[in-house]
Amino acid sequence: MFCVAWEGVSRLSPMVSRSMSRVVSMLSGISRQRNLLLVLVSLQTWVERINSWCGTTEKEPLCFQSPSAGRVTNYADMSRPHQVVGHSLWDIHRAKTIRILVKTTQILVHGRQRSCTQHLEGGEMTDRWVWRSVVLGCVVLLMIWAQGCVERVLPCEGVCKASERCVDGVCVLQCMEGLFRCGSVCVDPWKDTQHCGGCGEVCPSGQRCVDGLCEEPCPELRSSRCDGICVDLKSDRAHCGSCTRRCAPGQICFLGECRCGAGLTLCGERCVDTSTQVEHCGSCGLSCEETERCIEGLCVRADCPPVTPISCYGGCTDLKTNHFHCGSCGKSCASGLICASATCQCAEGMTDCDGLCVDTKHTRAHCGGCGNACKEGQVCADGQCVASCPAATSTLCYGGCVDIKSNALHCGGCGQRCESGLLCKQGVCCQERREACGGLCVDLQTHREHCGGCGQACASGSLCELGQCCKASACSFAAFFGNTSVTGSEIGTRIRIAPQGHVYVIGGYVTGSWSLSNGVTFPELPNSAHYIARFDQGGEAVWGYPIPFQQDGNHEFVCLDVGPGGDMYVAGMFSGTISIAGQQLTSSGDSEIFVARITSAGRLLWAKSLGGNQYEFAADLAVDAQGNMYVVGSTLSTSMNGVSIGSRGRLDGFLARFDANGKLAWVKGYGGTNQDFSFGVDTDTQGNVYMITTVDDTGSGVARFGSFSAKSSYRAGVLSMLDASGTTKWIKVFDAAKTTIAFSELRIYNGRQGPMRIYLGGRFEGSATFGTQTLTSNGSQDALLLALDGSGKVMWSKLGQNKMPGKYVDVAWAIGIADDGTVHVGGYFESPIFTLDQQELRSAGGADGWLARFSPQGKLLSLYGFGGGADDKVRGIDVSAKGETFVIGNTTSRVFTFLNKAYKTFGGGDLFFLRVKK
Repeated sequence: MFCVAWEGVSRLSPMVSRSMSRVVSMLSGISRQRNLLLVLVSLQTWVERINSWCGTTEKEPLCFQSPSAGRVTNYADMSRPHQVVGHSLWDIHRAKTIRILVKTTQILVHGRQRSCTQHLEGGEMTDRWVWRSVVLGCVVLLMIWAQGCVERVLPCEGVCKASERCVDGVCVLQCMEGLFRCGSVCVDPWKDTQHCGGCGEVCPSGQRCVDGLCEEPCPELRSSRCDGICVDLKSDRAHCGSCTRRCAPGQICFLGECRCGAGLTLCGERCVDTSTQVEHCGSCGLSCEETERCIEGLCVRADCPPVTPISCYGGCTDLKTNHFHCGSCGKSCASGLICASATCQCAEGMTDCDGLCVDTKHTRAHCGGCGNACKEGQVCADGQCVASCPAATSTLCYGGCVDIKSNALHCGGCGQRCESGLLCKQGVCCQERREACGGLCVDLQTHREHCGGCGQACASGSLCELGQCCKASACSFAAFFGNTSVTGSEIGTRIRIAPQGHVYVIGGYVTGSWSLSNGVTFPELPNSAHYIARFDQGGEAVWGYPIPFQQDGNHEFVCLDVGPGGDMYVAGMFSGTISIAGQQLTSSGDSEIFVARITSAGRLLWAKSLGGNQYEFAADLAVDAQGNMYVVGSTLSTSMNGVSIGSRGRLDGFLARFDANGKLAWVKGYGGTNQDFSFGVDTDTQGNVYMITTVDDTGSGVARFGSFSAKSSYRAGVLSMLDASGTTKWIKVFDAAKTTIAFSELRIYNGRQGPMRIYLGGRFEGSATFGTQTLTSNGSQDALLLALDGSGKVMWSKLGQNKMPGKYVDVAWAIGIADDGTVHVGGYFESPIFTLDQQELRSAGGADGWLARFSPQGKLLSLYGFGGGADDKVRGIDVSAKGETFVIGNTTSRVFTFLNKAYKTFGGGDLFFLRVKK
């Protein structure tokens, strides 16, 4: 039938043959058409072979083979070459030769499908010429089919079986997609061992057909083949679950899934131990500082503080006194011995009698001294041999009279010794700060069943805090806000509480976006930014937004106060341009000051700038009862907003007044020939203004404060009182030779329940007399708190300092005053042991925060320390009408402990927000 059809194009075939011969001759001399030439030669050979094949009686399988091709595999019978129903797969190997693989050319022969594979090898060629050759070849074949490959279609409808279909009058076996017909069956030549790669290609016994090739089978435990290699997809790390899936370094393949081994966590593309990995300490991305190590998932200081200078197994200890590391790490003292001067010795009250630690007050064999044995029938009571035990020590233990309620060697019974460091309280061994209640050692400050005293239980739903029961909503808490960036920093600098109960906060941030609660988010900005926010007294954010600036803006120098109507007044430092609620301000010098008034809803009422042609910053502000704003700071400029303030030296202090509508009323300058910093300002109920300034050494000159002058021997503190017009009424100078007196905070109690008081906080180094009391620092800068009456007379003074001499900085940074006159003061201490009025706080590392409460008469009511292994600094304090203390600051500690509770921070420099109940 094929030849009948071919005869119909017999006149076309010679024409095609002659045409291709001419094309071949024309291109034979063009080397770059080499592969095109091969294709045309192949087509010409094909046409000639069809003519020859049609003239034979026994039809052999017709498969084209180029004269230069390799062996032809997978031969099949073919007829009707015009019905090519397969496709060509070009496998191009860039080498010195090109191999063209026609893999599935399928031809219908007498109603049967045949396929053959051909190889054509040629010389070097480029992709461009390969595809041009292919396209031209396909066009020629299409012309042959269109012009001469025509045949009368025979009817077969209704004759074919269910598994067949009628194609051009012939019943043809119908194979599913992906299968090919070999004889009377459909096969998958890629997998079928009887037709592996082609019809009739049988694999040897025991082999499998894989991708059309016969291969040895894989063993049972590695039953899958990847790139010719037998693998176990359930456990192979390079082929986990599939041939193309590779597990990350440190991962294992378990049941076809990549996962980290036991104790490891996947961080990025690595499995790490988050309990020890400094780049991922505790969780992925939490990186420790360079001076820290990762111990049990927490960043701890690698350099231990002086009080515990030696690192043992990740902890800091003192080898001179530690019972478990006495003299060296891991050397533990035996029971009954203590570590003193790095050696194991008998505990206090015990005597070494021939290597045995003996209580000579209560031991018959050594009563009153080693070897002093009591006579038969006598007992040892308080180091004396007596006939019977007295009532106070009525229990006889091994010949000695003891009180088993208080004796640490016989606590609760004879021979029941308390471990080193524990005390015997009511017959129970307890830590020093715990008490025995019902046979248990409890903390009366936190235990709900024994809150403030044994048996004093809190009601259901209440907690015990500081020895008092409180409802959960009214108890103290700590909140932290920030992001996980190790280079980021979110700082709070001031906090104020409005009469309506609103809690306002101002501060700054750098690097990355971060959020408060309730979806209040601050975006990442090209430069750092200030921010303002309003909270409720439960620590939940109400609103907040950034104050972005173009260049510099020191976060230390942003401040706020609250006006009589509850509006927020803010001030800060910026360079270039700054945007406050959409309003832009531009500086005219190196830096300037912005001032603004904002409603409780966050709406800007007005914003102004203040400055000259050089450098200035704002340190504090206060608002009087009429809504006038007083801003204090320092400047290098000789005039501000066109008002001359004079130039007395390097940096001078200034004080400016704005009215409630933002109009500048006046600005004054103060200081001497050296650097002078004005840091604090507040007002009284009479409209007077109080300002504090630190004056550097004036030498032979003086520092001017209106009509008053002040001399400074080294670094003096000056308190000034001015009226509403800016006239200085009096000054108070705090000065001593070789002494630093630097104030950072000024707050006034306006006599709601007592006389007016002025409170000053700061730092102190040296020796000076304040009122009737002389204070001397302990070799470092100590925290200073002064209480003065309305005339500037010192009423009392306090000094928080290091217990041991050393170079540390301890500061009283912020002050808040309750309606009842109670003074709340806080700051930070670097000292290993910080003492204030004979109470002690121990540093957890770095700088820790501290908070103290004093009565108006100066009695210390409470002292708390808080923080972690890095720096934790109090920046702002205020007190609510309920007497609750609100504290803000910043922390770089990973774990922050506050009122006996540990909190995990975000890990960068974070804002902390604390509330301490009354």
